[in-house]
Amino acid sequence: MTLLAASHFALAAIGIAAFAISGALAALRKGMDAVGIVTLAIVTATGGGMARDLLIGATPVAALVDLWMICLATASSAVVLFTVRVQEKLRLPVLLFDAIGLGVFVVDGTMKGLEYGLHPLGASFVGVITGVGGGVLRDVLASEVPIIFRSRSQLYVVPSALGALLAVGLNAMGWAHPLALVATAALVIAVRVAAIHWNLHLPGLRRQSHM
Repeated sequence: MTLLAASHFALAAIGIAAFAISGALAALRKGMDAVGIVTLAIVTATGGGMARDLLIGATPVAALVDLWMICLATASSAVVLFTVRVQEKLRLPVLLFDAIGLGVFVVDGTMKGLEYGLHPLGASFVGVITGVGGGVLRDVLASEVPIIFRSRSQLYVVPSALGALLAVGLNAMGWAHPLALVATAALVIAVRVAAIHWNLHLPGLRRQSHM
């Protein structure tokens, strides 16, 4: 296994675990049983990657071929199930683990899009879909408005798009080395966490009520 391939594997594993934990925490927060917790963890961890693979024609999708992804997601959900108390405040941990998964999968998805010969902008779009897809499915199944669609939601798509474009730029300049890709993922995570901490968001339309 080459160093670049190893870095892709490591990024994917980190993203799977982080998103699975965010899904399991969201399920626990909603009072779901063990089946619901495991299911939401797997869907959150693999949903974005499945959407990416379908878009670029990489079928069968990776999660159904590399079954370690589902196994890792299941194991991550089990850790949450047996270590986290239902009474704990879980909203912030969900957002933090979601931020980790977001940053990792944006970079991983963008690079896979480039590997499949997509135009850089197309690869960037695929990277964003990879990053946000699992979280959208998690929120929908948990009966919540997805983060990216919430009014005055903290920056979510913006750091995703910036990370994807940065990964594309690094690749174009021949600098898409493992350390650079990890740094790009870390930047996306940092921007997202900063947005959560300081409540940073894009200006929205002012709603007016009409009688």
